[in-house]
Amino acid sequence: MNDPEREITFRRFFRVLGIPNYRKLHSDPGHGAITLKTADVGRFCPPLLREVSRTAPYMHSGSLQTLEEVIRLYNEGGGHNQTADLQPLHLTDSEIKQLVTFLQSICSPEVDSEAPDLPNYEVVALGKESAEAENNDQPVTDKNNSFRESRALSPLPAPFDTPFTEAKAELGKHLFFDPRLSADGSTSCHSCHSFRTGGSIQTPISMGGPGTSHWRNSQTILNVAYYGKLNEDGAKNSIESQNSGAWTGAVAGNLDPTLGEERLAQISDYVERFEDVFGADLPRWNDALQAVATYQRTLNSIDTPLDRYLQGETSAISESAIRGFELFPGKANCIACHHGPAASDDSYHALGVPQYPDFLNSPIKQITFRYELTSKGVPRDVYKNATTDDGLHYVTKRIEDRGKFRTPSLRALVHTTPYMHNRNSDSHSLRAGRTGRDAETAWTKLELGPPEGLTVHGKWLTL
Repeated sequence: MNDPEREITFRRFFRVLGIPNYRKLHSDPGHGAITLKTADVGRFCPPLLREVSRTAPYMHSGSLQTLEEVIRLYNEGGGHNQTADLQPLHLTDSEIKQLVTFLQSICSPEVDSEAPDLPNYEVVALGKESAEAENNDQPVTDKNNSFRESRALSPLPAPFDTPFTEAKAELGKHLFFDPRLSADGSTSCHSCHSFRTGGSIQTPISMGGPGTSHWRNSQTILNVAYYGKLNEDGAKNSIESQNSGAWTGAVAGNLDPTLGEERLAQISDYVERFEDVFGADLPRWNDALQAVATYQRTLNSIDTPLDRYLQGETSAISESAIRGFELFPGKANCIACHHGPAASDDSYHALGVPQYPDFLNSPIKQITFRYELTSKGVPRDVYKNATTDDGLHYVTKRIEDRGKFRTPSLRALVHTTPYMHNRNSDSHSLRAGRTGRDAETAWTKLELGPPEGLTVHGKWLTL
């Protein structure tokens, strides 16, 4: 086997079947993989002979190109690998040709293969509009909550089951940029969380896997370690869980974990790195999730002008920014939800944000929306009639949580337009005067480019 992708599929197939020595296989065991009987190794079910002249190439491996080659194989008593009781047939060349002619006669007239005109997607007519979320979640200003709490980010301890090492973070960085961790090998984590645009993507609705669209915008992954839960509806309890959803999700990476492991196992550099970091002889899915999460926990916006201002450097931000600083906890009351080092209360609120205009008119986006509703187990009438994203309600199933979304961090805000959970606002008026420029984070100082030497067509390991 000289084709890495076929080798990957071959190993994955027999691993899923539970073959204990699947990595030592050099040929297809056929029925023996089902019965686990030595006598059945190499046995395959005889195919139908009807339409056989149209179904080249032949045999389970597709190794024979013509019917004449097939008959000559039988005529010689089988190939060099055959273990069945085939005996030579001693057919002459003329008899072989006559048999081929006979097999060609077991063929019906050709089926009409002209493709019909396929209908276009159409947005299914919606029923009555879903009830608007009750907005009883008015933030309350805490006059004792000083904006001085928006101090610089302090280092977070690593989870007890995922201790930090530089080697693990470096492995995670490689995996973060590697598009082979998607079904078709075209989409990496960085595709939707680009550091050129603040760890997110500057489209109202994020791209999906091939042929799909997401239903929300991709959030920035900067400072992601400071959230208690992940996703704007809090559906994920850890970065590792979120990464698994991104790699395997039907409208994201759509990658089968077993196939992902086999791809990593065919890259000698990764095999060495996984063994060094995790002590495993081969890459494992959960280890890959931990490595990427470890790298993501290092992606924090630090040493911003505002951080330096809060630490006593009075010239770090402009006079306009200082006036905005005074409005933030005062008249504007932003601090009601945006406080603490991450400038987020890490809680959920319903703001009545209008839906993105294209959301209801795009068949691709509506397909994803209805799919998400089904996967979240909503009642049938909600599936048919819903017109808005209910956010936290999908997780808690409580009516009072309809339309609530997590307060985003304001760090790196200048880089992450458009805004809100559906990115229905790209307004830069959120910046106070020149505060956007003055508060620009120092993420560009971090080494956020792809790892040196990483290529899509990396070095494959031959087993």
